[in-house]
Amino acid sequence: MGTAAVEVQLDMRTEVPWAALPTDAAAQCAAIIRATIAQVALAGAYEVSLVITGDAQMRRINQRFRGIDKTTDVLSFPQSDTPLLALPPQERWVERPFGDDAHGQPFIDASPLNARPESPAYGAPASGEPFHLGDIIIAAPTVDRQAAQAGHSAWWECGFLLAHGTLHLLGYDDYYEPGYRAMVAHQEAVLAALDMRR
Repeated sequence: MGTAAVEVQLDMRTEVPWAALPTDAAAQCAAIIRATIAQVALAGAYEVSLVITGDAQMRRINQRFRGIDKTTDVLSFPQSDTPLLALPPQERWVERPFGDDAHGQPFIDASPLNARPESPAYGAPASGEPFHLGDIIIAAPTVDRQAAQAGHSAWWECGFLLAHGTLHLLGYDDYYEPGYRAMVAHQEAVLAALDMRR
């Protein structure tokens, strides 16, 4: 994990009751976000908004913003139009057609994305004020189902998805297989560093 100094201010709202949340959920979520940012060697002060919601609300949001009429586990809405990290094309944000829900696609070198230069390192402004990374929304019932299917705790699944959402806010994308693999490796490293038990 990176050794960069990272501060995180978290605005957390829970719209549905969820037994998986520990009493210090906000502090633990802030620690996961902070560790994820440090994992990719960024430093600075950041703000993140986190909403824990139900499947019906997540389905509405997914339909409105992605054209996909079903619930999902996590959605991220970055504040910046520019990735905060210099990433290779196969790992950074991809413009997807409205309604495209693909992940882990093979990266084809002939893609127009490959002709684009590396994304510039954007980073947080040096103003001293926390930089708002964006918003993360997690659907608690979907997390519960996925955790049960995978045989681990819902809180571990939530942490895994929170790290995933944070990586999206920073500029990562899992549309192509290399990006998917990079994100999963970071997510697992973060949870291991925080000693989160499955």
